[in-house]
Amino acid sequence: MEPARKLLQTAWGLQATGDIDGAAAICEEVLGREPENASALHALGVAMNRREDFPRAADLLERAVARRPSDPVYHVDLGESYRNLGQYRRATAL
Repeated sequence: MEPARKLLQTAWGLQATGDIDGAAAICEEVLGREPENASALHALGVAMNRREDFPRAADLLERAVARRPSDPVYHVDLGESYRNLGQYRRATAL
């Protein structure tokens, strides 16, 4: 079984090439083993933003931020989800 970190590197690589479904599947696999993995929550949230599943993206990214509140990238991506949902005040509050 590959370590979560290596799987998530693969997922980000797939996202970079446009394979959102492949990236999401890897993130789901990691979350199946480690449901609170902040990096997997973040990566899957970004994938859901790209799929335009904004409610799910916001939920995943909120969970990621809760687990790693000092990571500014997580906040930026969560703000993007809020913006996509039309929740501009929440987005700018980040």
